[in-house]
This record gives sequence, structure tokens and C-alpha cells, in this order.
Amino acid sequence: MRQSKVESTPHLLTTAKDLAAAVEALNKEPSIGVDTEFIRETSFFPRIALIQISGREKTFLVDPVVLDKKALEPLLELLVRESTLKIIHASHADQECLFWAYGIVAKPVLDTSVAAALCGMGDSIGLQKLLRETLGVYVSKGRARAKWLARPLTPELLHYAEQDVAHLVSLGEKLKEVLDSYQRWEWALEESEVHPNIFEVSPQELASKMAKGCESGSTAWVSC
Repeated sequence: MRQSKVESTPHLLTTAKDLAAAVEALNKEPSIGVDTEFIRETSFFPRIALIQISGREKTFLVDPVVLDKKALEPLLELLVRESTLKIIHASHADQECLFWAYGIVAKPVLDTSVAAALCGMGDSIGLQKLLRETLGVYVSKGRARAKWLARPLTPELLHYAEQDVAHLVSLGEKLKEVLDSYQRWEWALEESEVHPNIFEVSPQELASKMAKGCESGSTAWVSC
């Protein structure tokens, strides 16, 4: 078993120029790893705080708190490009986050949680366990309560965010080998697909959320 490699503090992309250069490099990749960090405790919908993207060799951390949607356009175009496979672990929350922040869902996608289940590794396996059992790589546990919207992000959080996505391409390749041997690759892709309409909320559902927020004393979106 090997430790996920940690080098210097990962660089956070905060300018359109740096992001464009990163996307140009990623455009050459047949598949990329994708992850997001977000906060949802104080709002009805997730607030995106970080986007992590990895190729076969490089990982990029993108700051959506600083970069607006226009600056992020090259990345958003990559996330929906049909010729580039996106590898995401337990993708539902990440896709929901992308939908509410930018009106997109990444596609096409291999959800490594879905793929692992089709490989007989059990339902809802965590990324940490999956990397350990599949690649022999150890990564640290998640930071569920981290203040991802705070700036500057600590080196510890940047390292965590990097290792959370750095091995996804290799993981996807390994899972594809197993899925191909079972003739389940296309099945995995179909099961990984997410339709945007599942995240749409009707006015009635929104009113219900707001009412529940008032009852619980939540400050999300409305003061009661």
C-alpha cells in the first residue's frame, strides 16, 4: 500500500488566464477526474466552493468563489464535452452542485461508485476504501465540516482537495478493465448518467423547503 503523494502546497487557480491554460492541457486528455467541494448548511441548495479537475498526470484546483461564470466558461464547456469522459466518485452531489451553480451536469460520466458496485465491490463504497482496494493507494479521510468557502484555504485543505481527485483517472482505467471483463462497461456508463431534471424544484417544493427552514430556525434564503 502506498501513500498518496504529497508535494508542495497545491496551486489554486484564481485567474481566467491560469484556468484557460489548465483547460488547454486537459483538452488533450481522453478522460478527466472531477470533484467539487461545497457548503449547504446555510442554504437550501449547495454553494460551490471549489472545483478539482485531474488528468493522467496533473491536478488543478479551481476557485469558483473568485472566478465568475464567464471566466469559468472554458472549464464548463469541457465538463459537457461528449468526447471527454468525466470520472466522478458518487457523482450525485457534485452534479447537483454544478447544476445549481452553472445550470449544467457533467457528461459523459463514469461514476466510480456505480462502477465498483457492478464489479461486485458492494453498494456505496467510499472513495478512500475503493482507492485502497483497487490501486493500493491510501488517502486521508474527508473534511465534511471544513469551511470550504473561507479564504484563504489552508494548505491542509488544498492537499486534501488535491488527493481527492488525483487518482480518479487511474481508478477509472482500472475499473474499466474489470467492467470490460464482465461486459458491463456500457451498463456502467448508462447507470452513471444523470439527467438535469432530477434537480429541478417546483414552486411548491421550494415553498415547502422555506417553511421547513422557518420551523427549524434556518437562515437559508429567508428570514422568518
